[in-house]
Amino acid sequence: CRLCTRSAGCPTRGRLDRWGEGSLRVTDATQAGFRTRKPEEEELARLRSKLDGLKDELADRELELATRRRILLDFQRRYLAVVGIKLAELDRLVAEIAALEALRAPSPEAERQAGASAQRARESAEALGDDPDALRQAAEEHKRGIPEDLKRLYRKAAKAVHPDYAADEEDRVLRERAMAGANAAYEAGDVEQLQAILDDWENSPDAVSGDGTGADLVRVIRAIAAVEARLAALSEELVACAESSLAELYAKAQIAEAEGRDLLQELAQDVDRQIAEARQRLAELSGDLESVRG
Repeated sequence: CRLCTRSAGCPTRGRLDRWGEGSLRVTDATQAGFRTRKPEEEELARLRSKLDGLKDELADRELELATRRRILLDFQRRYLAVVGIKLAELDRLVAEIAALEALRAPSPEAERQAGASAQRARESAEALGDDPDALRQAAEEHKRGIPEDLKRLYRKAAKAVHPDYAADEEDRVLRERAMAGANAAYEAGDVEQLQAILDDWENSPDAVSGDGTGADLVRVIRAIAAVEARLAALSEELVACAESSLAELYAKAQIAEAEGRDLLQELAQDVDRQIAEARQRLAELSGDLESVRG
């Protein structure tokens, strides 16, 4: 009021000063960047928070599946080394016996059995691969544990490069390639390779994304849908992995180990008994054929 310009004793001056100070504080706060977020920005923040939680869950499930597969792969290698080599030898002997029996008493059924036995022997030999010595070495190794630092690194890599976070098809191809490399490195226990894959991805310009709120909303919604679909698929894969014949055998081996037994060695001993019987039968048939020819 005009009195304020002339006299410090104006009765309204203090009230006006206080109102003016408050107004300045509100103005300063607005200029400092404090503002109410738009509804779409609130929704984007909510969905991003949801996606972050889903990403954590997805990384955990991917790690769980990769670990189960790694454990079963190690067990399969030991099985082939301890039991598989002997089974291949047994199948070879059985094929020879079937061939001799077909010679001794020719018939369509004998020839069919000889052919089937020969095919099974070939398949058994192929399952062992080209390096049986490597399998024998695996049998002598202790069961490999999976280091915790390898698990943590794989989880971090899966969370960073997972294909379900792809922005477009080109991005998905890059991510699938990186994820396949991460899976292979984890399976091989190669920490350095896994770290290199993660470093390459984090330093790549393809890892940078942007644009506006609307586009970000669409990307996040699609990412959530993709992650939820992958989580459902992972649940099915985990069940299938747990119900496989190899997993069942592994579970039995774990129970036997808890009882102080080695199930694979027990199976190998049983195959050794069958091999001895097959060799005896083969010797008898060979002797019979020699007698006939003589």
